[in-house]
Amino acid sequence: MATGSISALGIGSGLELQSILDQLKEIDQQPITLKQSTVTALEEKVEAFDGIEATLLSMRTNALSLSLESNFMETASSVSGTAVTATATSGADSRSHSLRVDSLASNSSWVSAGVAATTSEVATEDMTFAYHLGASGSTISLEVAAGTTLEELVSLINDDEANPGVTASIADTGFGANPYKLVLRSDDTGEDNRIFIDTQLAHGAPESDNAVTINATSTLDITTALGNNQIIFQERLADGTLGAETTASIADGTYSSGHDLATAIETAMEAASANGIDYDVTYDEDTETFSIRERGDDLYELNISWDASSAAAVLGFDAEEDVWYPHDGLTLTESGGADFRAPESDRKVFLSTADPAAVSAANGNNEILFRERLADGSLGAAVTASIADGSYTSGTDLAAAVEAAMETASENDIDYDVSFDAATRKFTITEDGSDLYELQLDWADSSAAATLGFAAETDTYTPYDASLNARLTVDNIAYQRQGNSDISDIIQGVSLDLLTTGSATLGVTPQFTTIETALQALVEDFNTLMNDLNSQNTYDIETGESGVLFGETTVTRIDDEIKDYLQQTLSGLDGEITGMTDLGLSIEDDGTLALDLTTLRAALADNAEDVVAFFIGDADENITGFGDLLYEKLRSYTGTGGVLPTVTESTESRIAALEEQITFDTELLNRRYDAMTLRFIQLDSYMRQMESQASFLDQMFSAQEQSTS
Repeated sequence: MATGSISALGIGSGLELQSILDQLKEIDQQPITLKQSTVTALEEKVEAFDGIEATLLSMRTNALSLSLESNFMETASSVSGTAVTATATSGADSRSHSLRVDSLASNSSWVSAGVAATTSEVATEDMTFAYHLGASGSTISLEVAAGTTLEELVSLINDDEANPGVTASIADTGFGANPYKLVLRSDDTGEDNRIFIDTQLAHGAPESDNAVTINATSTLDITTALGNNQIIFQERLADGTLGAETTASIADGTYSSGHDLATAIETAMEAASANGIDYDVTYDEDTETFSIRERGDDLYELNISWDASSAAAVLGFDAEEDVWYPHDGLTLTESGGADFRAPESDRKVFLSTADPAAVSAANGNNEILFRERLADGSLGAAVTASIADGSYTSGTDLAAAVEAAMETASENDIDYDVSFDAATRKFTITEDGSDLYELQLDWADSSAAATLGFAAETDTYTPYDASLNARLTVDNIAYQRQGNSDISDIIQGVSLDLLTTGSATLGVTPQFTTIETALQALVEDFNTLMNDLNSQNTYDIETGESGVLFGETTVTRIDDEIKDYLQQTLSGLDGEITGMTDLGLSIEDDGTLALDLTTLRAALADNAEDVVAFFIGDADENITGFGDLLYEKLRSYTGTGGVLPTVTESTESRIAALEEQITFDTELLNRRYDAMTLRFIQLDSYMRQMESQASFLDQMFSAQEQSTS
């Protein structure tokens, strides 16, 4: 039966049985109530312990900040000028730097000729479009089917899984009848992301259908007498009709070199051309085939009637018509970073012991005309490089001779690098340094042009002006970077963002914000700790009331210990700073701590190294810094086995034991009063019966008295 008030208890007897039961239980409940009050007081202590520990942990965190050397290496940057922004990080040198941004990193881009609509066809036959990203990037080849439209080509490029980082789009220029152009743009900036077009999406020039072997042991006789020397062709220029058929007659001879025969074909076609077209006929020793194309862009159609040309078979062409439309398809021109590429031979050059290049002044094929421009200078006067006379059987040897000749002729002492690629059989001319800003090679007036495989035109090379890299000078040292942001490898501890071209001055100064903040927070935390301990460790004699922590001497002495610790000095230090008082720490009249920021900042400005030594210590001298010492002191209060965790754990154990005793005592008390309630009910019932019997007897006695009377 549950203990509690029974409203009917005592009705039968008329006795105040319920009140008697409640009063008895209240007296017996007092020991339990006392224990519950003790639990409440202990819980308040635990809450106070937790608050004190939280404050000590905050102080411990600030002490850790004071022990970390990196926090003493913080710097701030300031920039005069709008060319760059800078962010100084830990470890930056405290000094000023001069900067000049010559160019920002840019994206590589190519643009095509215009077409009438986005749905215009850009492939007249099945073609291959190939490109690569970066000088050493892998070639990406796309098969473009006949009838592919401009917008379909854009999707083909962008949706290609092998796309290395090139985005195709359509530009509507709004000009003329053909306003729509294909634009290719690299996704990222810099020379590592330059786009190289390997195969244009253009109509293929005539090329031998069959291999033709020509060498010293397999010579080829071409003569008028044999009837195998003629090529019949027609030409059409822009907006012109197809011209009349004309016949090119290859010079009679026994040819032991495909290159010699290619030169003879070229000469014959140029002599027969009704429009003065400059042809370029080459022989590829690898495939043993001839290729015929134009050096320039005047020709709009070349129609070779191989079925009527007597030289068709000996040149490896099938008896059919070859029609070439040089301007058909979609040829792209480099727009972003053009003229950066070093001059390279336009056609292959074949040199061997059997087929040497006889270069000499007497042969009139030894001169190269060129002009140079350095930084911020005008283009210099034309100079002539004279290649040393010789019979060159190696492209490498001839490249070395060209290099020596150009370096001798250079008016600016430019160190050139001329190389010959055995795979492509072409020469490349570059600068081997950083002084040259522009090189113009006038091949039209250079007698060595044909020998070196260059077309009669001007090659302009601007390695700096056309570079896609960002170019900047820091403290008179030139740098190039792929991007404009987060340049953190030039000035230690400083990250640069390039905004525009121009000059700027960067200043880097020490910054002790973290240290100042940590010290201020440490003082504030201590004062909070002291106030909390003082308010909780009180006793009122008049009322007899005490604070939550009154009598907890292991806890209430903490603030005095820390105060004494903060005022100590370190021995063994040679500097001006040996204690916190040297940094502006003082004790107020009320016992709290104060920090004079003026003194602190002066110490950091005038004796930064001494401040660092005080907090960090000196490992070589076996001196532990005050930051570590304070951290360990605070850890003795808050760490595992520390004062606060120990006293908190002990108090919580007492609470748990008391709560267990309260539960047991309450259950025992309830059972006792359940039994007493039953006895009181029985008593009430008995008393009711006795009253009923008494009433019955009273009635009998009354009736008897009445009958007697």
